[in-house]
Parts: sequence; structure tokens; C-alpha cells
Amino acid sequence: MTVAFLHSPAVRLAAARTPHARSRARRPPRPAAAPRRAPRCAQDPPLSSSPQSASTADTSASAPAPAPASPPRSDFRHRFDDLRGKPVEPVSATMARFNAQFARPIPIVYRAVVNEMLTTTHLAVVCAMWRFDAVFAFGFDAIFSAFLRYYPDERERDQLYVACAQSLHLDVHAIRRTAADVSAWLQDKTEADVFNALNAAPPSASADTVGPVVEALAYIRDAADFDWYYSRLFGIGLIQIMNAVGVELTVANAEKWAHRVGLMQSKFTAEMGAYLSNMERLKQAEQIFAEATAREAKKTAERLAARAQAAAKEADQLEGGADSDTPQPQLPNPARDGDEPASA
Repeated sequence: MTVAFLHSPAVRLAAARTPHARSRARRPPRPAAAPRRAPRCAQDPPLSSSPQSASTADTSASAPAPAPASPPRSDFRHRFDDLRGKPVEPVSATMARFNAQFARPIPIVYRAVVNEMLTTTHLAVVCAMWRFDAVFAFGFDAIFSAFLRYYPDERERDQLYVACAQSLHLDVHAIRRTAADVSAWLQDKTEADVFNALNAAPPSASADTVGPVVEALAYIRDAADFDWYYSRLFGIGLIQIMNAVGVELTVANAEKWAHRVGLMQSKFTAEMGAYLSNMERLKQAEQIFAEATAREAKKTAERLAARAQAAAKEADQLEGGADSDTPQPQLPNPARDGDEPASA
């Protein structure tokens, strides 16, 4: 009965209508897939049916690559090639020397000024193009006379001056002597006097003949490429020179002086803007610091006055007690003793 059921017309019709069965019956066998070729890289030799070209490609692929050509010998490389590979002192070495020489805490108002001065000056001094001149010395001295003029302890400020210079391997006496020479030369000078002296200064002029300021500015005017390096203290020194000869400290005047001296205008104008904003912030911070110091001094004076008043009161009490304990001398009373005074 089971066999008859499987061969029944209904079962055969259902099997014929089944998609899977119909696809298996009609689909031809799939041919074997050909192996896929790997993608051709840019380094592969070009395809060729010639065995000779294939061998040539294999030979060229196995040949070593030619050595890269050396860079052209520029003026910068020709001048400083002897310094290639030599160690450069890091900023941390300067900071370590400063902390060893000046171990006292710096007021928070001036701490950022000192740290920035040490960092930027270190980066300038280690540069092979940097040179010491009168404007740089005047700027170094101006940091302490302008930015740190309200330092709480003048003696400690002088020690800070020495520690900063020595940590940067600079001569303290040379800085002070040169800054004093600049101040003396600027006496009764105007902007026109400086520009006229600069125009009349010959190349390679000495400070003895044209003055320290003109000598430094003339060197920059006539310097070749890679003969001079701009530093922040030089910019501050030039700003102080402008101020000393009566020039208003504005960005427009900074552009004018940069053009006359031969500086990059964008760099010096940015220096002027940073100087003006820093001075404004420093004045505000110094005012807050002075007010806090005055309040603390007032509280200290009140405490000392209270202690002095208490000590005086205690001294008066001790003196009054000592007077009451001391016996008073008794004078003789003739009336009490019955003696009558003698008659004339």
C-alpha cells in the first residue's frame, strides 16, 4: 500500500511542482571555477610573452635601488655644516641652573614673566645666528626695570637678575655696562636723531664712532642671510629705545621702525602688541597685589598696636601694684604728741 501511495498521481504531481526538484532536474552541472589571479602591483614587471623581456624584467627588479641624491649645498648648509650632529643644550638645563642659583619662591605676579624670559632667551642663545648687541642688553635690563619694577624686595630682585643672566651663560657685568651705555647715549635724543645717525652710519661701524644703538641697528641693516637672529629681548629693547626717544608705542610706529631698521614687520608688530597687552595685564595684577599687601600690612599694624596697648596696660598695672605695696614714711605730728610750738 505504501508503494502504491508513492506512485499515485497526486504525489507525482506535487513532486513535479516543487521548485527545488524542478531546478535540480533542469540545471546543468556548474563548471569548475578557474583560479583567480592576484592583483598586479605597481612593482610587478610588465607582462610579456617573450622570455627575453621577462628575464630582463626579473634582472631589473632584483637590482639595488640607486642611492638618493644629496641635497644641494645651500648657503645655510655651507655656513653651519660643521655644527651638524653636535648636541644642543635643552631648555631644562637652563631652568635647572636657575633653580639652583635662585631657590626662593617668585611672586605669582612675576613668575610667568621670568619663565617666559628664560625660555625664549635660551632658544635664541643656542642658535648659531644669534649675537650679543646693545639692543639685546637694553632689553634684558628693561625686563627688570619695567616689568619687575614693583618687585617686593629690591635686593632679591637684583639676585634674580644675576641668576637669570648666569643661567643663560651671559655676562652680568657686560649686560649692565652695555645697558648703561645705551641709556647715556639716548639722553636728549629724538626719533629723527636715531634715523639720521643710522642713515649716516657706514657698514661695519663701531660703537665707539656711531654709538651702541646705531652700531647694533646698522649691523642688522647690512647683515647677510643667516647672519643675525631675532630674539624677544631684542624686540623689547627696541621698544624701550622708541619709548626713550619720545615715540608713541603703537603698532603703526612699530611698522615704521621695522622698515627703517630692516626687521620683519609682522614679527616686530606682533612683539609690540604682545608688549602692550602684557604691560596692561601686569599693571592690573600689580594693583591687586599692592592692595592685598596694603591690607595685610594694615592688619599687621593693628595687631602690633593692640599688642603694644596690652603691654602698656599690663605695665601700668604692675607699676600701680608696686606703689601700693611700698610703705610710706611717717612724718612726726607735734600736735598729736602734745608738744606745743615754741613762742616767739
